[in-house]
Amino acid sequence: MAKPRITIPTTAGDLIDLASSIEEQHTELGKDSPLALLDWKTASPQIKEASDVQDKINKLSKELEKLIERRNNLIDPLSGFVRSSRDILSGVFRSEMKKLSDFGFEVDDSPKAKKAKGDAPAK
Repeated sequence: MAKPRITIPTTAGDLIDLASSIEEQHTELGKDSPLALLDWKTASPQIKEASDVQDKINKLSKELEKLIERRNNLIDPLSGFVRSSRDILSGVFRSEMKKLSDFGFEVDDSPKAKKAKGDAPAK
């Protein structure tokens, strides 16, 4: 029979969860635990702190997801507003397009590169 492989998680959250499970089982077994020879005075506070930090990370990650969704919902209206602003300013400053840079637009007055023959149009 092949020797089973015991994997150790590589992600921080999973590793912390495993360490917590090990500590919980060790505590439950008490003096009968085969892990009694390990330095639990050092490991226990590290496991607790790592778990607390991971909980904070998880909470902030959820909050970040909500903020990103909120921001993304605001982007479409802003995109239309900016496009309209560009169009109006392009009409007002038709002969002085560089003036749009005063409003924060990046004005590139270099000529467009010509397409080589045989190049398919980008889709």
